[in-house]
Amino acid sequence: QAEDGIRDHCVTGVQTCALPISRMQALAEVLLAGTRGPSGVQNPDQVTELPLAPALRGAAERTCDAAGVDRRWMKLEFGSMPSLRCNAATFEAVMGNVMRNALQHGSVSDQHPVTVRVSAADRPGVVRITVVNFAPGLGASEVSRMFDPLWRGDASRNDPTHFGLGLPIAQTLAASVGGHLEASLNSAGFLTMTLDIP
Repeated sequence: QAEDGIRDHCVTGVQTCALPISRMQALAEVLLAGTRGPSGVQNPDQVTELPLAPALRGAAERTCDAAGVDRRWMKLEFGSMPSLRCNAATFEAVMGNVMRNALQHGSVSDQHPVTVRVSAADRPGVVRITVVNFAPGLGASEVSRMFDPLWRGDASRNDPTHFGLGLPIAQTLAASVGGHLEASLNSAGFLTMTLDIP
């Protein structure tokens, strides 16, 4: 009987540890994916001339494929098609996180695709990229917390694959290349993520 008690105690201990261990593994995968972008690891110090149209098209396709959604739910609009001097992996990690957030947390459909627009920003030499998605039910208080590390909205609190790190990582990576990432919500329920990048 003593052996049965020890075995039961060991089984209980393993079961107790299984969930936190699987959550830590999932967290590590999220952190790695968030910093390397959908196309894989690249040298973070390598800065190149990055043509925006193919970079955004590739990031959008890889993000849709990884999320298992139809590519037509990600609409790209290029008002201008400049190039950036930027690290390709960092740029793709930022855009991948923002696009993935829009696909996973927005109300995406044929009527409301995620729309990615490229235009000139208010400042000379700065490109503005916006990612717009329909987000009914999202409130201003939630938008104000989106970049707080580990904060999660109501819909993702019970989902063990969401950690509240994607957007804080994207904002930090954007700042590392001289960019600025912010969020806004309009009265019609459309969330806009704005990346200004030199």
